[in-house]
Amino acid sequence: MTIIEMLPNVAKDMEPINGRALLDELGKIGVTILVRKKVHEVTPEGVVVIDMEPGKNRRSFLTTHFGHGLRSDQALYQSLEGKVEGLYLAGDCNQPGTIFEAVRDSFLIGYHI
Repeated sequence: MTIIEMLPNVAKDMEPINGRALLDELGKIGVTILVRKKVHEVTPEGVVVIDMEPGKNRRSFLTTHFGHGLRSDQALYQSLEGKVEGLYLAGDCNQPGTIFEAVRDSFLIGYHI
């Protein structure tokens, strides 16, 4: 498996000790991490990746799994809106973030109730 990241590093928003532990575990199971790369094209033969630094060669992979960005999903909230009392958004359904932000959101909602 290969992780392709456009930024210069991965797990930068994690607590350093957790990020290091995650990267160590990924390394143990053989995950390759490519930074400063961008998915250029997905073809029947594989994924074509471009180096973000000018003048670098393209690379392609026959088997690749990749995630592309984060977005909130408010479908459940919207389906319940107006049907239940005391409905609140917290965590990733409000805005993608960390577990710490989700706990903070939930705490603040509880505090204001």
